[in-house]
Amino acid sequence: MMYKVNLLPPELQRDISIDVKKLVKRVAVSLVAITLLVGYGIFLYSFFLTKDEIVKTEKYLNELQVTVKEIGALKHQRQSNELSVQKFNDLIIKRMTWSYVLDDLSDNLPVDVWLKSINLVFIDPQVATLSFGQGAGQPETQVPQAQQAQEQVQAMQAQAGVGVAPGGQVYPAGQKGPLLPASPPVPNTLTVEGYSLTVPSIGIYINNLNKMPCFTSVTLNEVVEDEEIAAIKFKLTAMIREGGR
Repeated sequence: MMYKVNLLPPELQRDISIDVKKLVKRVAVSLVAITLLVGYGIFLYSFFLTKDEIVKTEKYLNELQVTVKEIGALKHQRQSNELSVQKFNDLIIKRMTWSYVLDDLSDNLPVDVWLKSINLVFIDPQVATLSFGQGAGQPETQVPQAQQAQEQVQAMQAQAGVGVAPGGQVYPAGQKGPLLPASPPVPNTLTVEGYSLTVPSIGIYINNLNKMPCFTSVTLNEVVEDEEIAAIKFKLTAMIREGGR
C-alpha cells in the first residue's frame, strides 16, 4: 500500500473538495440557458417558415380571386341560360298552332258569310266581361286593344318588381343592367269582323264557333247593316281556352 504525503504548507495546498450546491446551481443555469437558446432558434425557424407560407398563401389567394370571378361569371351566365331555356320551354308548352284554328274558322263559315279581319289580342278578363256585356248595337267603351295589352304588360312587370324602359324593354328585378325584351302576354281573345247576307247565318256561325274546343265562349258585339254592299256587318269576340286545343 502506498501513501501520498503532501509536504506543502497549508496555504499552498489545493482544496480538492467539491461544493455540490454550487455545482447544481451552475448545471441548472446552464440547462436553462441552453433551453432558451434552443427555443429561440426554433421560434426563429418557425417565424421565417410561417412568413414564407404567408407569402405563398397571399399569392395563391390572388390567383384564386381571379378564378372565383370567372366562376361567378359562369354561374351568372348559367342562370341566365337556364332562365332562357325555361321561358323557351314555357313557350313550347303554351304554343298553339293557329293554322288549324284559321282552318276551322273558314270551314265553319255559312255559304253567305265572309270575313273581313281576324285579330288576336290579350284582354283582361274583368275588362272583357264589362265590355262584352254591352250587347249588340251598343257603343263600345273598352280601351283600344294594343294600348290595353301594353298596360297589362306594364302591370305584370310592376308586380314582378321590374322597371319599364322606353321601347317596350324592362330592367331585371333589382338591377339597372342590360335591358331585357318585354315578353307580351299570351293572346286570350280572338276578334272577328265580317259580313253576312242574312242575320240567321250570323247566329249559325256563332253556334259553330261555340262548338270549337279552343273557345270557351263566343259573344256577338256588333250588328250593323251596310247599305253600300247590301250586307250585314258583324263583329264577334271569342275567348280562347287556356292551353288552346
